[in-house]
Amino acid sequence: MLRSNRGVGPTKTSKLLARKRPHLFPVLDSIVTRELSHGNRTDFYVTLREHLRNDDRALWRHLRDVREHAGVGSDISVIRCFDILVWMAGSGRLISS
Repeated sequence: MLRSNRGVGPTKTSKLLARKRPHLFPVLDSIVTRELSHGNRTDFYVTLREHLRNDDRALWRHLRDVREHAGVGSDISVIRCFDILVWMAGSGRLISS
């Protein structure tokens, strides 16, 4: 539906979804897509959900712990932390300790 409108591509669509449902949808821009080697696959959200649920939710718990360690409040979703971390790594702005 959103893609049929001129000027609303995948990045804007993902930003709208992330704004509306921040606990369900990450922002997917060209950097995040490249870093995740996602390309034009259509199964991204299903695959992400599986990874977040695997191993007794180990990835989700790790992202939550990173959020807490960074001093970010729970008003920022774990999914948002995920896309921020991936974007920072892909843009060379992630500082490792």
